[in-house]
Amino acid sequence: MRIHFIAAIFVVCQIPVSLSVEGNGPKVDKISPVSGSVRGATEITIEGSGFSPNPFNFGPGNEHLGNMVFLASMTSSIQCDVNMYYSTDNRIVCDTRRASPGSYTIRVAVDGVFIEDIGGQYCDDMEYCTFTVC
Repeated sequence: MRIHFIAAIFVVCQIPVSLSVEGNGPKVDKISPVSGSVRGATEITIEGSGFSPNPFNFGPGNEHLGNMVFLASMTSSIQCDVNMYYSTDNRIVCDTRRASPGSYTIRVAVDGVFIEDIGGQYCDDMEYCTFTVC
């Protein structure tokens, strides 16, 4: 009976630990600017935390390493070219490509995995994570 009681305490103690770890994933706080040209070449700065500390992905088998940024709408997803020399573990700088006019949500992948898939989150107010192409 005593062993059963100790095992039950162990299981209960483990649950909060795993939940708190998931909440500590990468986070996007805001982007700037929040609008750009259909012609592309707008430099976007993404501020947050937990981004890949190693932005370089040289060599076979390392293509997934580093940070990737996409502008996603209901109908398309356009890659934003990350400037690895200006990016850190709390800032990503990327240049937009040509895009159709409209509203796009920023999506960030860290070492090949989108941040929402590893317990991360985007802006508390989506107004700060939406990019408008006009």
